[in-house]
Amino acid sequence: MNTKGYGGSQLSKTIGVYTNDVKQPLVNLVVTGMVEKFATITPTRLIMRGLVNASVKGRVKIIPEKKYPFKILGIKAKNGKAIQFDLTDYREGAQEGFLLTVTNLRKEKGRYFDILTMETDSEIKPEITIGVHLIIEAE
Repeated sequence: MNTKGYGGSQLSKTIGVYTNDVKQPLVNLVVTGMVEKFATITPTRLIMRGLVNASVKGRVKIIPEKKYPFKILGIKAKNGKAIQFDLTDYREGAQEGFLLTVTNLRKEKGRYFDILTMETDSEIKPEITIGVHLIIEAE
C-alpha cells in the first residue's frame, strides 16, 4: 500500500479477498491506521514562475520528524538541464533540517519539469523526491 502524501493522517483501504467458499466467494477486508510522518516537506512540489531574464529561485524546507532523524547524502536531478540546486542546513527555533534552493538556468520562454531525488541515510525512506515545475514567460 502506497502511503506517500498521507503522513499525519488516517488511511483506510478496502481489500477484496477471493475465497473457495461457495457461500462467500469474495470477502472485503478494511485496513485502517495512522500514517506516521517521516518529514515535513514544504512545499511538497516546487512551482517556480518568472520572466526570461529574471533570476528565478525556489526553496523547499525539509524538516525530519524527531522520531525518524536522517541526513541527506546526495541529490541528483532526473534531467538537470533547466535547474541548479544547493542544499544547506536549516535551523529556525526548534526546527532543524535542510533547505533546498533551486535556481532556473533556462533563458528561453517555456515550461520545464524535473524531479530531484535526495538520497538519505534512513532505512525507512532511503529516497525523497521533489517535483520541480518551471514556467518561464517572455518579458
